[in-house]
Amino acid sequence: MGRVSAPPPLFSREFIDDPYPAYAWLREHSPVHRARLPNGVQAYLVTRYHDVEAVLADPRLSKNAAASYPDWKPGRTGIPGEHRSGIAATC
Repeated sequence: MGRVSAPPPLFSREFIDDPYPAYAWLREHSPVHRARLPNGVQAYLVTRYHDVEAVLADPRLSKNAAASYPDWKPGRTGIPGEHRSGIAATC
């Protein structure tokens, strides 16, 4: 079996300028990818359409910041270019 290359760096200048090659690699080699956000929080990046549908329909998952992981800080996801994450918005 061939050796798979290392995952592409996420949140780098190269990724910000053109994320599509990284997303293509993730879809092929690691469609549900555990990543550390720049603020240190562990997260999962889901890159395939049907997997995303399943995640969004799962009642165990919520965008409710009050029910989130204690180390997650609403509005401070650490994603470059974001000042406030829509995931922290209240309903």
